[in-house]
Amino acid sequence: MSGQSVLRQGDTGPEVLELQLALAALGMNIASVDGTFDGVTDSAVRQFQSAVGLSETGIVDEDTWSQLGGQSFSSGERVQLDAAALPSIARAIHFSDDVHAYLSDLGIDPSILTDDIV
Repeated sequence: MSGQSVLRQGDTGPEVLELQLALAALGMNIASVDGTFDGVTDSAVRQFQSAVGLSETGIVDEDTWSQLGGQSFSSGERVQLDAAALPSIARAIHFSDDVHAYLSDLGIDPSILTDDIV
């Protein structure tokens, strides 16, 4: 599975932190980016899974990591999401330094992102 662990509610550690940063970068409601897979993180995972057409299991497996841009995601590819299915990315702004670094790692220029609805 290209280095990413399967994660679920109750897990803790740096991979959970990475997951929370990825979800926050997509505008998901993450109460705190603290490396603890709690109920809020579980809800955000399920919402993300639903938005990208995966089964809403709350378990972050290879398919979920791939959709999030994880290790099994080719750096040349981009995830296309229905913006209407996701909450505003503005929620992630208070994590701005981490989010900007994460988006930059994905090849996304964070300065072009806005909360405007077109």
